[in-house]
Amino acid sequence: MKINLGSGNRCYADFVNCDLYNTSGCNVVCDIRKLPFLSNSVQGILCEHVLEHLPRHTVSEVLQECYRVLQPSGILKIEVPDLEWVLQDWLNAPEDQRWGHRIERIYGLQCHEGEF
Repeated sequence: MKINLGSGNRCYADFVNCDLYNTSGCNVVCDIRKLPFLSNSVQGILCEHVLEHLPRHTVSEVLQECYRVLQPSGILKIEVPDLEWVLQDWLNAPEDQRWGHRIERIYGLQCHEGEF
């Protein structure tokens, strides 16, 4: 079994897609700080652009859960934004192009929990 944590709408057919919200394609609705899987039961974990949506002090809880459920030879793939690149892109953009998507990459959409 492979799991995709914080899948949102990025769901993959060969993964169990887990998210806090019941999004399209989500298989398991759960808090990824308390995964509903047995210890040593998961071959692979994809954590693609989710850690930056969590309060800083809870990231270690997620990583501990990943370690708990992951098999000894399992693979954990983590992808997070390159903050230096995001900030440089914002600084290099003309003033009228800094707002919208560029500022949202820094502060999040801020519409729902997990988007700050």
